[in-house]
Amino acid sequence: MKKYQKRIVDIIFIIIIILFIIIDINNKDLDFELSFFIYLAIIIIYSSIRFPDKRYELDHTDEKKEKIYERYLTKQYSPGLLKYIDDFKIDNDTKIATIMYLELKGLLVVKDRILMTTRNPKDLDKNSTYVYKLIKENNLNNFDLHHYKKLIERDCIKRELLERKPNTSPKVYIRTLKAQNLNNMIDGIKNFFKDFSQIERRTKEEFILWKEYLMYSVLFNINKQAKEEYKKIINIEII
Repeated sequence: MKKYQKRIVDIIFIIIIILFIIIDINNKDLDFELSFFIYLAIIIIYSSIRFPDKRYELDHTDEKKEKIYERYLTKQYSPGLLKYIDDFKIDNDTKIATIMYLELKGLLVVKDRILMTTRNPKDLDKNSTYVYKLIKENNLNNFDLHHYKKLIERDCIKRELLERKPNTSPKVYIRTLKAQNLNNMIDGIKNFFKDFSQIERRTKEEFILWKEYLMYSVLFNINKQAKEEYKKIINIEII
């Protein structure tokens, strides 16, 4: 029971008691035992409402969210944005997933090493462009995770996925409503992977079949096998 509800119950109880006292005083013929039991009944009713049995009082903080499932994620966001909206953390798995993302876009070919294609890298956000340029310049070993995260934050703000929390210094950013909906979709596809698929067993060789699914499984640390295979290739000199 909320505070304002308890106050209402208290006020009603006080009013009832006062009215009954007035009736009791003015009615000389009212039996003492009857008055006593009426008072007692009022107090019992008040106590049961005002102080309910805690065993049966619903605690909404302990309610579990209904498990949701999603089979698809929107393709309009890069892996960096999806990972940041998921848990606000960026790691080397995000870099690997971004390389897979560039491969899906036809900008790279990843076999026993990374090969560049001649396709024009248009419509990339800043964080994906950063990874692409490092690969193109054969400079992936100088990948700067902190700088990469800053680019992702800027991309999220630009895409209206983050907004500044009021009255915070230094600036603190939180998910927008659009990002909250996206985060629910991310939770849904992770649940789908864990409960209804065997994506964690898929290898890099199956990327051509699983495409975005395999990329998401690496991004969200579900498929460790494909991640390790990509790590070995990324450490090889790029041509």
